[in-house]
Amino acid sequence: MSEFATDVTDETFADAVIERSRQVPVVVDLWAPWCGPCRALGPVLEKVASGAEGAFDLVKINVDENPVTASRLGARSIPLVIAFRDGQPVSSFVGAQPEGAVRRFVAALLPTEEDRMVDDARRAISAGREGDAESILKTVLENGPKHVGARLLLARLLGDTDRRDEALEVLGKADPSPEVEQLRSALRLSASDGQDPDQLRDRVANGDLSAAIDLANVLHASGQTEEALQVLLEAIRLDPNPRESAARQSMLDLFNVLGTGSPLVRKYRTELARALF
Repeated sequence: MSEFATDVTDETFADAVIERSRQVPVVVDLWAPWCGPCRALGPVLEKVASGAEGAFDLVKINVDENPVTASRLGARSIPLVIAFRDGQPVSSFVGAQPEGAVRRFVAALLPTEEDRMVDDARRAISAGREGDAESILKTVLENGPKHVGARLLLARLLGDTDRRDEALEVLGKADPSPEVEQLRSALRLSASDGQDPDQLRDRVANGDLSAAIDLANVLHASGQTEEALQVLLEAIRLDPNPRESAARQSMLDLFNVLGTGSPLVRKYRTELARALF
């Protein structure tokens, strides 16, 4: 193995690829000693890695010795090259490729000038220079409005500085994605911050369905999420038009924030369906 590539096994894959890709891109070369195209591609990958000066990691996985990882990555034909960023596979190719194609493949993974500016904004936020961070992020979006990382970070920054409407406007220009929807939901749920739960309970008891949404948000913020879902469910049941109920949207926002793996989401999706149908 050359100094520009690292052997990875079933046991080390999670740390060497998934976690490491949160710091730098990782290019995974799935190969086998008996594979002629693999032997042709390997030196090309290593040559590109040697010139990249650490901008990405190159790792090699022997599919014969590491069948679990090979199976999970779908290595039906080799060589198979998969690139990871932020813990996720983002691109791939199969078969030996010329050096120019490999260089183009790698170049698409490396940070752009906008990516580096977003990193500068993160450092500015960590240093308490929110105004500088906001200016940097707005500049990024002026030059590249599709930069999701900049848009998400700016929306979080605006939300954290009590500019929720501005944050939602920023997200409104983002392409749909689970992360965008989750942040949008979290911002809407934070709209009731600071309200008195006892006063809200009194309003709910007197039939104020809008207060139920505020009460649910406050309960969720204080860690009483199941009670929040119960409050919303009851408001939906009482609404004369439950499918258009604002409480229904608030419950969907909570589902987004909790994630599909949450037992509460599974339980209350069923309850919501019963209330609606």
